[in-house]
Amino acid sequence: MDDNTPVYSSRIAKIYVEFLKRKYPSIDTDYILEYAGIPTYALHDQGYRFSQNQANLLQEILVKETGNPDISREAGRYAASSEAFGVLKQYLLGLITPNAMYLLMEKAYATMSKGAVVKTRQIGPQEVEITCRPEPGINERPHQCENRMGMFESVGKFFTRNQAKVKHLSCYHKGDKECRYIISWEKTPTYIWRLIRNYSFLLFLLALLGVILRFQVVPLAILGLSSLLFAAFASYFCLYLENKELHKTIQNQGDAAKRLYEEMNIRYNNAMLIQEIGQATSSIMGIHELPKTVLQLMEKRLDFDRGMIMLANREKTRLLFSGGYGYVREQEDILRETEFHLDRPQSKGVFVVAFRDQKPFLVNDIMNNAKNLSERSLEFAKQLEAHSFICVPIVYEKETLGILAVDNVTTKRPLTQSDLSLLLGVASQTALNMVQTTSFQKLQESEEKYRDLVENANSIILRRDTDGIITFINEFAQKFFGYPEDEIIGKNIKGTILPDTEATVEYLKGLMKELERNPAEQLVLERENRRRNGESVWIAWTFRPIFDSSGHLSEILSIGNDVTELKRAEQEKKDLEAQLVGAQKMEAVGTLAGGIAHDFNNILQAIFGYTQILMLGKDENHPDYKKLAAIENSAQKASELTKRLLIFSRKVESQLRPVDLNHDVLQVSTMLERTIPKMIEIRLDLAEDLSIVKADSVQLEQIMMNLGVNARDAMPTGGRLSFETRNVYLDDHFCSLNVGSIPGEYVLLSVSDTGQGMEKEVEEHIFEPFFTTKELGKGTGLGLAMVYGIVKNHGGYIACDSEPGRGTTFNIYLPVVEEEASREERSKIELPIGRGEESILLVDDEESIVEVGRELLESYGYAVMTASDGESALEVYSKKYNQIDLVILDLSMPVMGGQQCLEGILKIEPEAKVIIASGYAVAGNTRDSFEHSAKGFISKPYNVSEILKTVREVLDS
Repeated sequence: MDDNTPVYSSRIAKIYVEFLKRKYPSIDTDYILEYAGIPTYALHDQGYRFSQNQANLLQEILVKETGNPDISREAGRYAASSEAFGVLKQYLLGLITPNAMYLLMEKAYATMSKGAVVKTRQIGPQEVEITCRPEPGINERPHQCENRMGMFESVGKFFTRNQAKVKHLSCYHKGDKECRYIISWEKTPTYIWRLIRNYSFLLFLLALLGVILRFQVVPLAILGLSSLLFAAFASYFCLYLENKELHKTIQNQGDAAKRLYEEMNIRYNNAMLIQEIGQATSSIMGIHELPKTVLQLMEKRLDFDRGMIMLANREKTRLLFSGGYGYVREQEDILRETEFHLDRPQSKGVFVVAFRDQKPFLVNDIMNNAKNLSERSLEFAKQLEAHSFICVPIVYEKETLGILAVDNVTTKRPLTQSDLSLLLGVASQTALNMVQTTSFQKLQESEEKYRDLVENANSIILRRDTDGIITFINEFAQKFFGYPEDEIIGKNIKGTILPDTEATVEYLKGLMKELERNPAEQLVLERENRRRNGESVWIAWTFRPIFDSSGHLSEILSIGNDVTELKRAEQEKKDLEAQLVGAQKMEAVGTLAGGIAHDFNNILQAIFGYTQILMLGKDENHPDYKKLAAIENSAQKASELTKRLLIFSRKVESQLRPVDLNHDVLQVSTMLERTIPKMIEIRLDLAEDLSIVKADSVQLEQIMMNLGVNARDAMPTGGRLSFETRNVYLDDHFCSLNVGSIPGEYVLLSVSDTGQGMEKEVEEHIFEPFFTTKELGKGTGLGLAMVYGIVKNHGGYIACDSEPGRGTTFNIYLPVVEEEASREERSKIELPIGRGEESILLVDDEESIVEVGRELLESYGYAVMTASDGESALEVYSKKYNQIDLVILDLSMPVMGGQQCLEGILKIEPEAKVIIASGYAVAGNTRDSFEHSAKGFISKPYNVSEILKTVREVLDS
């Protein structure tokens, strides 16, 4: 709850208004209510409640207008004589005693306020304790505590001449946990006369005892007789008072019963109205007749002077008069001629807003609410002579169908929130019946066209009974399933269009239960069916139950369409999506692997470089030589590992040359025969006219060796390893089903084994780096990742097909060379490593690489300047370019990359000699630009001889 939650009954506001009219007749009560935000009609609506904020505003304006800070308590004391209690007051008076009335306060207070919890208990004959604690979120104010005490005081006056006394022992508004009140009241006349009677009888008994014991017999006899007479009089008078109170109670209970009967009669009429709407409209066939029936029942059962229904047109652009009652002919003509535009978003008319926003309206005084109504609404109300109205939307499942409006022009009875709630129920029932009537009309129309539709339909239509016996099948279905009518009618769907299995039985049972549970809804299911020739087909079935006259399900109408191709297309789509996700994942993993390899290369460069520097000048007999050689060997192995990662991520360019794939397969098969167990047979199936591919023979050898070793591990007890080559053409259809492939001519290399195979879950991860199913220490997890990278680097496509127990096949597609390139081999002349005296600018963002390079080059006589990034390099070069003979430039650097730095150097000195260093391959457009601008390239991690040889070659060129 919060301060805006409606929690206080309109009876409280009504008590204040009655009190003001009696004690302060000059004060404008309408102004008081308007200031507090409480509508005038709410005083007559027992269902209306106002909030804590409104209660605060009411207290504020009351104190201001009356100048009386104690007005809350005085209004509470007035509650005893207020008519606001209504039936509740009559009921409470019927309880006879103040004890019972105060003890019932716990329940009675809940009808007045939901903002606090009240507890009561009796602590004496004329004394009760009442505690009150505000609900969480309700910020009750002290004036409400004062009003409560005034009401408690007023209750005593129901039974006695004076108000009850209230002691306020603890107060919530002073920091206590709750408000605690002790309430006491004076004794009633009846109670006093009962005491007199009882004491008189006691005195008589004492006197009688004295007479018996012969103590002062005459005086005691006179006293006893007097006491007896007085006791008799007291009894008679007490009986008189009790009869008087009983008569008053009966009269009060009669008044209460009369009011309760009136309320029950209203509720009965309301309930009957809803029931009659449902019954009357269930037999209506036309949608236009339904509003008239609803309005007739409203006129009969409800006490509204006028009512009307307006419905939207089919396009939902206009709101049109559909029926009404209580209007004269001229007014009905106005209603029929009036259209409200629903397609104007700026419209603020009451009917349009109620329709558009699904919002009800209750207006008890149109002129007082003129500022909230549009000009057209005011003009419309003036034409109909309306002073107040209720308008509610007719809504079914969030779709607005129209509006229902009522008003009182003759009786002038104020419209209440209860009226609004009732009309919302009427509108809801009307909407439901409208939809049902529309559905029935559509169903009736469809049944009229049913036979024509069935005869000419290109869909499967059949009917069967609850046992599955086919009672009707159209011609299209006969041709589709391959059964003539005389062979299928009377047969069960099990064993004909559905297989006769337990799964079919369970499926049919579930279908029957669903149709019986939701008979009004169409059931749509896709099911695999069977033709007469045994072919499986997928049918999208729509089922509709057919009931007999007793309401039992007798037959099922089934309408189906062949969706076999659609199901295949959906499966292909799912496969493609899975391939795309896999390709994207491999691309992301490749990028990550390339980045890791690049950074690892830089670390290796420092290890490799310092090791080679330490080995300079040491022969094999030096005590540290073997240790340094071991370090160099380990770094070399690590470098090979990073090269595999770079191959996978396609950061290393393959040395592509025209290759006869059959020749490479023969060489690899010869090597495998010497390395794999003899119980594994190697079988070759090589095409004779195989096209030439442009490939790196070394990397192709790596592919086949990796696949061969994996096949060996998959066949521990022996089997067959097959290599097959042939020319293929990948068309658009193949490429649409295999993400990453490109149409064109290819050479297919298939490597298959008869081993254990793989689960689908394993197959999805086999090309990922470091993924392996082998035991710890028996595999790096980079073999197939490197295979994947090599194939992609060659512009090819690789696919795996494997099932547990059926072996594995890898299909590798390599593009055919369009024009056979020259096989001419360039001879490489080994140049001796020489010393130099030139100046070299070494640019790299890794400090360890800079230090290794500086020490290495300086040890061979070169003068070395360094820079840690491209910007620093340009700054140094611009100042000393006349002194710098060579620049060694790292390709990948932060802030300014190597290519941008190279362009800057060439702007300063077009003839500058630059060597590019990188752990990545330089390919494509980037390579072309470097070949025309840079003089050399060094791959990381580089060794001493490579860098010195390249430096000398470029300087001497």
